[in-house]
Amino acid sequence: MPSPTYLRSICTVPLTPDTDARDPALWARVFTGWQFQELDNLEALDRVIELIRPSHQTEVRRGLLVYATWPQASGTLPALVNLSADGRFVTLRVFASHLTEVQRRSEQLTEKLLREKAFSLPEEVRIRVAINLDGVATDLTAGRVNVRRGGALRSFYEVNKYALNVTSLVLVVTLLIFLLVTPDSNFTPLGKFYGLSGRILSAVLLNALLLVSQFLFFARHRQVIDWEKP
Repeated sequence: MPSPTYLRSICTVPLTPDTDARDPALWARVFTGWQFQELDNLEALDRVIELIRPSHQTEVRRGLLVYATWPQASGTLPALVNLSADGRFVTLRVFASHLTEVQRRSEQLTEKLLREKAFSLPEEVRIRVAINLDGVATDLTAGRVNVRRGGALRSFYEVNKYALNVTSLVLVVTLLIFLLVTPDSNFTPLGKFYGLSGRILSAVLLNALLLVSQFLFFARHRQVIDWEKP
């Protein structure tokens, strides 16, 4: 359990219509690697709920869906999910003693939420991180969730726009030269230019392969949450 001084992330997301928020299989996919705790273990559960602001504790108790912990050497990192009173939203809370812990686990769970059709995350959805000192919660930082599904290509283009545009332009020009130009000899000015274009094309193709490998790495490791500086 976190110490009296702890951090907490919170994110509220809408459910897709006709979603069964109490489906165990849904949360088993979201909380892969986590240990689910019994909701009737009132003593342990009460200790976690007491970490929540008093004004929210009643709603959490009534709509509690998931109480899970992440095993780690420094202690037990709890997470809670509760359903809103109207049944249209779920709220995810993750508790930790260190900022990197709460951010890492929040990113892990948010990535799983994005993969599920049960959740309809809007573009403006944000995750807030607060620090609790002696019972007083203070907002520490926040992050915007990159909710575009399948948007890795667009994001990669935005980050590498200059390199992609230049590579594409040079590739098209050199390919057109090879298709449209036929020199009579390698020793004429046109032939020398043709040979130079061949070397340029080889370099561009190599650069294109490097960009493809960068894209594959980017697609696998792109940030799920754009965190603001505390």
